[in-house]
Amino acid sequence: MSRQSILARFLGRCPETGRIKFFEKTIFFPIVGFFALIWFIIRIIPKPSRLSYPCMKVTFPLASGFVVWITGLFSSIVLFRHAGKYLKQSRIWAGILLLFVAAVVGFFSLLHPQHKVSASIIYIEDPYGANNPIGEAKGINPGRVVWVHNPDATNENCQSTRWGDGYFLDKNCDQDVVDNMLSKALLHLTGAQTEEDAWDAVFRYFNQNRGKGDIGYKTSETIFIKLNAVHAWNCDPDGSIRDDDQYGFVDTSPQAVLSMLRQLVNKAGVPQENIYVADPLTHIFKHCLEKWQADFPDVHYMDRAYPIYGREKLIPNKNTTMYFSDKGTVLSVKSDKYYTEMDSADYLINIPAMKAHGLGGVTFFAKNFFGAHTRSSASHMHNGLHGADDYHKPTRNSYGMYRVMVDLLGHKNLGGKILIYFLDGLWGTSFEHEPPAIFFKPPFNNDWSSSIFLSQDPVALASVCLDILQEEFPKTAEQDGGEGRHWDANFPACDDYLHQAADSTNWPEGLTYDPENDGT
Repeated sequence: MSRQSILARFLGRCPETGRIKFFEKTIFFPIVGFFALIWFIIRIIPKPSRLSYPCMKVTFPLASGFVVWITGLFSSIVLFRHAGKYLKQSRIWAGILLLFVAAVVGFFSLLHPQHKVSASIIYIEDPYGANNPIGEAKGINPGRVVWVHNPDATNENCQSTRWGDGYFLDKNCDQDVVDNMLSKALLHLTGAQTEEDAWDAVFRYFNQNRGKGDIGYKTSETIFIKLNAVHAWNCDPDGSIRDDDQYGFVDTSPQAVLSMLRQLVNKAGVPQENIYVADPLTHIFKHCLEKWQADFPDVHYMDRAYPIYGREKLIPNKNTTMYFSDKGTVLSVKSDKYYTEMDSADYLINIPAMKAHGLGGVTFFAKNFFGAHTRSSASHMHNGLHGADDYHKPTRNSYGMYRVMVDLLGHKNLGGKILIYFLDGLWGTSFEHEPPAIFFKPPFNNDWSSSIFLSQDPVALASVCLDILQEEFPKTAEQDGGEGRHWDANFPACDDYLHQAADSTNWPEGLTYDPENDGT
């Protein structure tokens, strides 16, 4: 735990406002304020740059409050002494005036500790600053992120309401344009001349880094595509979407998935029967299934509960796969199990949507694995995010804290199996349980986000998408753009998990990430 966290807990910081309630206990104020002032002086005089440190941002209000208090108290004592002298000299009116001033100053100095003082711990700056890459770049072209933006992919007249005109309907998304976007992205990512050569290069790079040698795809190998379909939890038994208040909330778009299936089968040469598609925590919407089955009827479309209507049921693995590195100090559990189809797959392709998240700041590749385990919900991992279950009110705001997303991204059977990082940015949003949001800033210019992203470096790609969301949905997003625009992507230390995934020197003190529990 950081010094900032310890101090905040000791002082009883109100989680809703970030304010200190401890000051209401006036008797302790001089003691705490005095030591805060000493600590502040010891830390800042040798190195003024420490003013930006989280612990100093907490200490400063305490130290400055103490200085104001002691100054007021000393001033009132001096004024009382002068008032006494004037009264002894029969300078009655001057003495009374000084007594009055001394009483006022003394009153406010004693009252000061009871005022709520805000410790500026909510807005923590990135210790690396902007444009200072860390870690080792990955990929055929190391660190390369390809962003393809084409407003023709989406229907600018889509109403994006919660009832009736869903973004996922074919009238609102041009499949041919999306296919072309993914094709271009793949060629730019690898530098290959054809899509077939591009896929061969992707497989060879992955296999070399997995210790399998310079080999391409073998037709016996399987691929598991992990979707973000959290809102399919709320569907009819046949998978039909309900026309209710969750209609049209953003998930992975069916057009993005179909484009990837077309690439894998038609360009990479992967047999349909070797591909598995699912969001294991939830279901597959009927409109998605019908769209994909029309082209690829032999792909395995999996479901946690419904082995009907063209779906197959996932098989839970009896063996523990994930051992969370906090070892029970942060999360409510110490391990997780996953499904056999995912554990045994040779490759994973994780296709998240570009969404901010009310508990985790963002939901990209790592957060999308919250839907991969065999439990009935992902609440057991919430304590490893920025907030437990209080949406839009982050409480774990320091850098260097345990982040469960590092475990997920680093596990050999989860993030370690991702063949290529494909992020669906066709319909972005500022909160995971909302319809798509209009993006105001260039190049979007008051239109849908209409983008896809491709990379072989998960930290680089997530960093690019985080930059976009932070620019589009700042801390004042709701005031600037109206209801439904949230600041979640700007949670303090929102990029902490990326810092830790990039470089182990950013790991929490005393903690080693070892999600396989094998000592590495």
